[in-house]
Amino acid sequence: GILHALGIESKEIADEKITATTSWDGLPATQSRLRRPGGSWSAGQNDMRQWIQVQLDQKTTITAVATQGREGSGSQWVTAFTIDTSEDCVTFTPYGREIGEVPTPIWSNPLIEFDGKNHIPLPVSAVNHDTLMFAAWVLWRGGNTWQRIVDFGVDVNRYVMFTPSSWEGKTRLEVKLQEGNIQRVEAQGLPANVWVHLAFSLDGTRGKIYRDGEVIADQPLTLRASQVTGESNWLGKSQYHADPLFNGRLEEVGIWNTIVNLKDVLKQGKKFRGNIDSNGIVRNELRPTVEAMCVRLRPKSWVNHISLRWELYGYLGPCIPCEIVVDNGACCM
Repeated sequence: GILHALGIESKEIADEKITATTSWDGLPATQSRLRRPGGSWSAGQNDMRQWIQVQLDQKTTITAVATQGREGSGSQWVTAFTIDTSEDCVTFTPYGREIGEVPTPIWSNPLIEFDGKNHIPLPVSAVNHDTLMFAAWVLWRGGNTWQRIVDFGVDVNRYVMFTPSSWEGKTRLEVKLQEGNIQRVEAQGLPANVWVHLAFSLDGTRGKIYRDGEVIADQPLTLRASQVTGESNWLGKSQYHADPLFNGRLEEVGIWNTIVNLKDVLKQGKKFRGNIDSNGIVRNELRPTVEAMCVRLRPKSWVNHISLRWELYGYLGPCIPCEIVVDNGACCM
């Protein structure tokens, strides 16, 4: 087969074959072509749920991907990303990682909208466990401190609570068994109006807060959720009546009585290095190569705003076996 650029830059791939989750005004997915002057694709939102996709005319052996930032923007580029591939453009698989089996949550909800006036009760069976893990996509709309993502227990003296913003502006996980027996873990505060995957775990030894699949705070925490279990269990409401109700949106909420691998929950694959400036081109080889008709690039970190131009490379037809490739060129494995 012949190794070559697959047509994003050259416009062999038509505009309608390049799509994205969201786009900023005037910077649609069709402006993502590598070396395109005066722009790029820029996501309409800066969060880890964004992706840009290209659909090829036939199943193709993908060997590499190249990226650039946004020209003329000053400083906008993607610094790390993952790739999903699909042979039918329906079912996508993260590149570079076998996704493990995720245990079924003991309680889940696909979508909950909060307007600062409502809350959702949780059954005792969802939280009365020695080991507990909570995870959700969170869009917090900001507002006063001490709103609760989740709060469960008996009253103001026995509870587990998780807030996007304490007095100090920190994300806080706190367990209180009685007055004077409080243990907590704190992390960087949650940004307003940005989708973030947020989670915490309690196992009787440590308390952890996770953001976008990574541990961002980890402290000794010996109190267990089962020690404070009662009938006052809510999403969006505090044990303290003076605290404001949550204003935002939760999606893909899950509660487990075991510690799950959030990379499996988020279906995260291999992370590729991205750019260090707006115009430099960074090329990443896919070894092993992968056959696909659709390829999605998912930005994982960025400077100032999610903006990029890109190109895919591959073989039309059988590719060269790795054992006969020289100079570390692209090959099949």
